[in-house]
Amino acid sequence: MLELTHLALVSYELPDTGEIVPLLQIVPSKSNEERLLLVSPELAGVLATVISRLRGDNDGVVPFVARYDPHELVTGPVLPHLFQRRVGWRRDVITTNMVYQLLNDTWPGHH
Repeated sequence: MLELTHLALVSYELPDTGEIVPLLQIVPSKSNEERLLLVSPELAGVLATVISRLRGDNDGVVPFVARYDPHELVTGPVLPHLFQRRVGWRRDVITTNMVYQLLNDTWPGHH
């Protein structure tokens, strides 16, 4: 999830019906295979909201930021990551620990 970028969302026109469907392009990983996943309407709505918020706060564009990979110990290329936040004067991709914290904060009775 933290590796998703604005570039990962692509549209595909179904040859039979001409309907345009959203796809999520998952970059090659350990299996070295790229995957395309059909995006449900609910997920498409959530991702559209994330993109709209990023654009709304940044003059209509999704900011480009680098993501540090704590497992590989490298900083990746500067890309339009979807799950980013402002930290002081700069922007960072949110960390795995931040995701855990945010999820825990939504759990009923968790403080």
